[in-house]
Amino acid sequence: MRREWAVVCDAPDSVACLTAWEIPGQSEVPDRQRIFEALWTVDPVAVRDAARVAAGVAESAGVLAARPLLYELAEAPVPRTTTPPE
Repeated sequence: MRREWAVVCDAPDSVACLTAWEIPGQSEVPDRQRIFEALWTVDPVAVRDAARVAAGVAESAGVLAARPLLYELAEAPVPRTTTPPE
């Protein structure tokens, strides 16, 4: 996970997940010139899955606040529709 990062927002009014990983073999490349692959989604099921994985990793690392979060994330996500502003 050292070359990966994710931003997960699983909130009642907004869901999104952005994840990226550094392409291997760039140890000699300056930080600002490194290349990443990225993926993003606003699908509530995919975002909930990402949130569960992140909370599970945190719990495995001993973060005490992760366990109650895992219980909250056990429920299925609320279906959402996106309506463009008028």
